[in-house]
Amino acid sequence: MNNAYYFSRLSPIGGIETFLYQLCKTNKDKDITFYYRSADLNQLKRLSQYVTCKQYQKGMKIKCDRFICNFNMDPLLNGDVEAKEKILVVHGNYDWLGAEHAPRNPEIDRVIAVSKDSADAYTRITGIPCEVCYNPLELDEPNKVLSLMSATRLDVYSENIKGTGRVEKLLKALDEYCLEHGTDYVWYMFSTLKPIQHPKLIYMESRLNLSGFQVKSDYGIQLSDNVEGFCYTTHEFLSYGIPMVLTPCNVYKECNITEDMAIFLDFDCSNINEVVEKMFTKTFNFSYKPPKSNWGKILGKSKKTKIEPLKTIIVTATNESKNRHVKIAETSRIMEAGEKFETTVDRLPILRGENPYGAKFIEE
Repeated sequence: MNNAYYFSRLSPIGGIETFLYQLCKTNKDKDITFYYRSADLNQLKRLSQYVTCKQYQKGMKIKCDRFICNFNMDPLLNGDVEAKEKILVVHGNYDWLGAEHAPRNPEIDRVIAVSKDSADAYTRITGIPCEVCYNPLELDEPNKVLSLMSATRLDVYSENIKGTGRVEKLLKALDEYCLEHGTDYVWYMFSTLKPIQHPKLIYMESRLNLSGFQVKSDYGIQLSDNVEGFCYTTHEFLSYGIPMVLTPCNVYKECNITEDMAIFLDFDCSNINEVVEKMFTKTFNFSYKPPKSNWGKILGKSKKTKIEPLKTIIVTATNESKNRHVKIAETSRIMEAGEKFETTVDRLPILRGENPYGAKFIEE
């Protein structure tokens, strides 16, 4: 064996984990065996594409030309290494990490740091010469990642008119497809309720202007029952040139929304696997204009009068919102004492105590 590299624990994420992957990938033609005590399975799978991976246990003898380790030195400490050269890799600045943590071992023949900054700090602390070798980097081919978005009123029930149950099924189908094909997704959900918990479903605070999020999405998603009368979110996405994933509500056909601009999920989700595959493979090139509105004619030729300005004021919350577990309407959440929020002057009497609780939700 030419090279043995030991690292005690491969975490799900981490800079050293990335270094090990890059080292093995960019030197896949070299003889390297990676030893570990414990490892995240995905990290281990990634490394095993390029090197042999073995779980180390005390008493396991490692014979090699070069033994390389970081701050974890278990095989050295256990007397399990027989190597012509023993190398320590320094991955950080021990002026900041703590001089007492700087790794040392009399068996080490050579110390390599990932930057001059780290090398200078290590030598200054230990007096041991330290050479510099920057980390390798070979970029991966970007995998397909979908950015999905919904702006809808989810319900706490698994089946409701806005399609919470279908959202759950689509999440499951997306996960299965991504696992098989190495793709990925993130789904931004603008909703006041959070009935579904999923690591790739990100709830966002509701807001009135969603345009900046909509135009950066790959798909807008609306999975309602056949109850939609117009569905603004659908028309907004399509008008921005963003395709939709929709259930086949009658109104969409009326508005000339076709498969050229949308992928349709059957109400019973029977075609869900086909829908997910299309989401990752289908391309769209369309322009869309919503049906023309005649509200200008309906409202007639009435003369515009002066708009009365809205009077607002910044107020400070007391502890009553938290104590009574009452959400403040202006923020849609429970307020901590001392937090400031904006309200209308008309609302002041209610917040001052003229409410069913007789409670003062703001300071005088």
